[in-house]
Amino acid sequence: MKERRESELLLDALLGPLADRLREVSLPLHILLENRFGDLNDNQLEMIEAARQGADEADQLLRLVRRVHALRNEGASAAPVDVRPLDLLRAPVALATAYGESRGVTVGLDASPALPYVRGERAHLEEAMSLLLSEAVRTAPERTAINVAADRSGDSVVVRVMPWRTTVDSSLDRLLASRLLAADGATLGQADGTVLVRLPQSPVRSPPG
Repeated sequence: MKERRESELLLDALLGPLADRLREVSLPLHILLENRFGDLNDNQLEMIEAARQGADEADQLLRLVRRVHALRNEGASAAPVDVRPLDLLRAPVALATAYGESRGVTVGLDASPALPYVRGERAHLEEAMSLLLSEAVRTAPERTAINVAADRSGDSVVVRVMPWRTTVDSSLDRLLASRLLAADGATLGQADGTVLVRLPQSPVRSPPG
């Protein structure tokens, strides 16, 4: 236990300064691109833009690492609620739709209002679904139609995202999504080009009607 605590303190001590250094790199690049001091040729602009993009992506990656680390120490969900799958999926689908618009990637939602309620911390579940749908959009070819469907399966509601083009455990986004889901008793899997999210039904609330 002591060694684990020391490891956590060391990781915290490393991540904080790294994030600060990345911001120190990224901010001047943003300023330089937005307020050009002197003439820059196309090659110089491309190099600066590539450096800015790399710094931003590294900063985002670091934020995800810190989020995964923080979640590991949060323990179980502190504020579980009962929510309809349709309501849970609306915001993540809308964000993914906006994200894919420039590449002609569409995201459709098929979830009946009559599905059983699911239970969990809503912020965790929405964040997990947003991460997964963003991954689906990012890895999809242009003009792909992605479908998000929810169905009842035993004592769970299963959300299927298809097509899914990569392995379910190959990115930090999916690691974070998996941990967010696990905190609420949900699971993440993959089969036949489809990612599967199994959400536990509410034990106390029935579907409408």
